[in-house]
Amino acid sequence: MRTRRTLVILAFLIAVMIVPIPKGHAQESWEAILFNSNTFTVSTLTPQGITSQFTLPKPNVPQASFYSPVLSPDHSKLAFLGNYTRADGVTYQNSIFVADLVSQTCCIELIDPLNSVMDGAIIGPFSPDSSQIATTLFSTQAMMGTADIPAVLTTFDVNTGIVTGNKSVNDLYPDYVTGMSVPVESAVFGAWKEDGLRVAASCLNCYIGVIEGLYQVWDPAAGTLSEPVE
Repeated sequence: MRTRRTLVILAFLIAVMIVPIPKGHAQESWEAILFNSNTFTVSTLTPQGITSQFTLPKPNVPQASFYSPVLSPDHSKLAFLGNYTRADGVTYQNSIFVADLVSQTCCIELIDPLNSVMDGAIIGPFSPDSSQIATTLFSTQAMMGTADIPAVLTTFDVNTGIVTGNKSVNDLYPDYVTGMSVPVESAVFGAWKEDGLRVAASCLNCYIGVIEGLYQVWDPAAGTLSEPVE
């Protein structure tokens, strides 16, 4: 009797193992790009493991650190922030760099020649077609309260580094916190969709961060800024 039960159980297990897995339950295809900001190694990870790997050349800037990478929708460009010492050896520059993952080259530094006083940057999203990237450029002097230099929302062509759009943060609508007007010192971004960028005002220096409640849609191509949206 014991032998018969054992045979039945074994037959059931074998039947379960040899039944093919339905196609609907098969592992879906996906791809992830991994970036090591210390070694500048770029790896492509798939369900089959790492399928490609290469090392980008680092930007030729002194005493630099790199962080906050952003990948373009088509996986052809990689943008990241870089903090480095300027030529005077005293002051610092915080810039955005863009690497080309197709040609495996690095990098274009995104600097607005008309706003050279801006030594800080906040990285935003790429455009839906991966041809542009959004940034907020600001002056650390303004953040420390030693100068009145409004931050600027700026979009760049990631292939040429040319500025494609500018909008002062002073044009953004300031929300109200505890009944008082909060100064708009900078801005952060949401998604960049076909109709434009989602932009939210922020007050970094007053330790509030993003001003809750409202955002606007900025279309860099048309130069339009929507009414506040909750």
